[in-house]
Amino acid sequence: MDISEKEYQSMYDQCYRGSAKINIASHFGEYKKIIDRSSFHKHYEKDNKAEIIKLLGNEIDEEKFDLLAYYCNIDKLTVDGELEKMNKSTFEFCKDPYDPSIVDNVQLETVKYSKQRNQLKSHQVHLKYRSEKPIRYDPVPLQRASPVLVPESDILVFIRVYVPFTSRYKQSVGALGKLSLNFVIVMHGSQTLDKLRDQIICPSDYAISTEASEIPIRSKTKNAKDVYKSGFFFIEDTFYNDFRDPLNKDNSKVIIEWAQTRNLGPYKTAKMEETTVASIAMRFGYPWVYQHQGDCEHLITFSDVRFVNASDELNSECYPKIVRIKPRPNRYCMTCGIYSVAWVTTSNNRLPHNPCLFCDSCFKSYNYVKGKKIGSFKAYPYPYDVDLLQPQLNDYDRMYDTQENSENTVLTEASADSCASTEDLKNDC
Repeated sequence: MDISEKEYQSMYDQCYRGSAKINIASHFGEYKKIIDRSSFHKHYEKDNKAEIIKLLGNEIDEEKFDLLAYYCNIDKLTVDGELEKMNKSTFEFCKDPYDPSIVDNVQLETVKYSKQRNQLKSHQVHLKYRSEKPIRYDPVPLQRASPVLVPESDILVFIRVYVPFTSRYKQSVGALGKLSLNFVIVMHGSQTLDKLRDQIICPSDYAISTEASEIPIRSKTKNAKDVYKSGFFFIEDTFYNDFRDPLNKDNSKVIIEWAQTRNLGPYKTAKMEETTVASIAMRFGYPWVYQHQGDCEHLITFSDVRFVNASDELNSECYPKIVRIKPRPNRYCMTCGIYSVAWVTTSNNRLPHNPCLFCDSCFKSYNYVKGKKIGSFKAYPYPYDVDLLQPQLNDYDRMYDTQENSENTVLTEASADSCASTEDLKNDC
């Protein structure tokens, strides 16, 4: 039985509580008129005694103001015997088992269990204690040619991007993974949606299906994002497709045709490279979809929007940028267990694991001798950003380094002994 559009909408409204639909540009245009008529916001730049007394309507004199400032000083907010301020390791992902801020003479169950948890060497920190990590950027000096954001005029929009979710049919069984945040991006309202897409990082963009066991050079292969460039954002009733490349496809076409056969819609299409964030009428806190690589789908929510403050980064070229990120466990080499995974091998007749994960060093030292492949296996680069996590390979000859290091060491020691035998040879060396 077909489900009507109203039934679909009612179902999602019950699951997700979003704001009323607002047009960002018109909403903040009206808000700016209210601010311009008010004098309350103007004291933040001056922040002096006379201005604040005037703001209070001259109801107190200077002497009373000084007395009020004395008693309201933040230094007065402490009491005798108060615990020391928690240091960074107390509330971050990695715990310090000898955290000095956890004192012994406090009879609290939370303190006792916190000490026990921190002293467990193999303890995996519970999801409750994993939080978003803010990313701090160094201030960028303003250039004359760089566009500058104007406080209380330009808008900043915050977008929460979640890890890809798994779709399934009704007949499928088993629990789906919990929805998990990936990172938070901030951009100013005059930027287009294609700038947002370029800032979203996903492992599927770096997935490579090319078998590279014969010439295992990571930097010589193409990433999926360079080959399959099509994608779209679905916000409210519109698919915003990426048509910056003339060869890109309209991935929303098949979805719209499917919806029409079920009396859903109507839905519209637009180009993301021509649509600014501030021009969209949307609900905040409601989940929308970002789709790329054909079937990789992320939920995104527009979580917050506000005017630019004087304390924000005013260089518009610094946006969009990631401001918070969710820490995630890394995948390590199955051979050394020290370095991050760089290669995946399958059908390897010399290994008990299929597939097997290797770092770059273990992969080349175990599977190659002087650049020649040993045994039978297939190798694929592990999907990640090469420029971000791995230095560029200078030469394919790096594969010879492991086998020749021991030989070079023996030759060097022999040459040194030979040079020490006579004075002439010593000088030549």
